[in-house]
Amino acid sequence: MKIYQTEDVALIAKLNEHVHRLHEIWYPSLFKSYNFTEIKREFEKIIKRPQFCFFMIEDKQVPLGYAWIEKREYVTSAFRQFTKSIYIHQLCVIPEARGQGFGKALMFEIERLAMREGYAQLELDYWVKNQAASDFYSSIGYRVQRQQIVKEMPAFAI
Repeated sequence: MKIYQTEDVALIAKLNEHVHRLHEIWYPSLFKSYNFTEIKREFEKIIKRPQFCFFMIEDKQVPLGYAWIEKREYVTSAFRQFTKSIYIHQLCVIPEARGQGFGKALMFEIERLAMREGYAQLELDYWVKNQAASDFYSSIGYRVQRQQIVKEMPAFAI
């Protein structure tokens, strides 16, 4: 098993299909259909920003997944203390490789980065329909700190 930082947006976009298709199925009113070219173009924009990085995991030279992270700093204000945090935008392990420790290995690599660089916490969110994500993150010590709620509004004629 090998974990390394990557800028291979074509590979990230290809692997992203596994994440995107789930979002598309669960929330079709929010997510467009997966389009490799468009997704790749978005990742090309993102990867140029210094606060973002991507870790790739492979086994026997076969890419099995990635983690997309963002290094954040919350400045001191009247409301909040200064905090450095790593936000995990996506964690993807291809279906055939799930349950074999690859997701945990990616998460532990992110934890090592956070400790090395002095980040106080790791943050992430996942869609409520993703029970597998809930179970996975709970199993490696994550706890719910905040909940986001929504209310869908009917379309009104004006």
